[in-house]
Amino acid sequence: MGKLTIPLLKTLCIFFMGIQSVYGQQYFVLDENSSQYSSKSYTLNTASLYTIKAEIALVNILLTEPLNYKGAEEQNTLVLFSVLPDLIEKENWTAINLDTIQDKILSTGKLRLLSQQSLLQLFDFNYGDKTKYWNEYKLIVKRGEQYFVAKNCLLQFFAIRNRPNIFTNTYGTINTDQTPISIVAFRSIFKNTYSYANFPLNLPPNDSGFDRRRDRREYLSKEITLNGASRFFQFWTYTDWGQTIIESVDPNPRGVFAYERGIDRFIYHPEHLIVGGSFDFYFYYYRRETGMKAAQFDENINAEKVIIADELQEK
Repeated sequence: MGKLTIPLLKTLCIFFMGIQSVYGQQYFVLDENSSQYSSKSYTLNTASLYTIKAEIALVNILLTEPLNYKGAEEQNTLVLFSVLPDLIEKENWTAINLDTIQDKILSTGKLRLLSQQSLLQLFDFNYGDKTKYWNEYKLIVKRGEQYFVAKNCLLQFFAIRNRPNIFTNTYGTINTDQTPISIVAFRSIFKNTYSYANFPLNLPPNDSGFDRRRDRREYLSKEITLNGASRFFQFWTYTDWGQTIIESVDPNPRGVFAYERGIDRFIYHPEHLIVGGSFDFYFYYYRRETGMKAAQFDENINAEKVIIADELQEK
């Protein structure tokens, strides 16, 4: 048997990833009246940040963790489903019959277990770099009497732990009590510390030396006011672009599809939850469709620009 060529290997890899995605697919059906969690949903219009007119749906699910001892501070887990727009076929949701997927529906209990796995809360689990899930777990919502499933769905988790800087902020932590620092200020410190290295957030991607498991985390940048209400917290994610690579088989490859970056800048409120953000990994991959260049993404990153939910825009 002859050797496989590189293009053929790439094609086979994508083929088998597609098979795994289809047969390993699971679904979470949102219940807005659930007694096991509370939820908040928002709509983000992408034109202001990514030039192309489309919508992102953010669905927050707040899981309250049981208190282990008397007097313990309540600790919550925030589950975030982000439904990202289909920029090719322009179809974000499709109708689905729940009777056909009953054996693939994810319970709230299993969602909680998945959150514990992603947030490093299990002692007997073999952890890798993966903390987020792209189209492995798809959100289903009910509209009238019909159910609809998201076509492009990113699932990620946050542990809400508000406490002083002396405590560790593991990747996937929302901590509103930490000392704020902007991306620009952090970049200056980074360059003084690692003068030989490329800043991990820079585009185009060039960050092979990033210490991924040790250094990834979410940083508080500032407090902001939205629609007359204060105490919204803006965060940014310190991570690289090299976690997840999907090579395109077309003659002009798009490059990396780094979904582990997740919602890389976001606005959080203790009551409203996550109400805005950015998804540079997705729109950078589809930069042909948006017409944006790497320099434009860098400008947005440095300015920490985000999309604010329609529901919280100034009236």
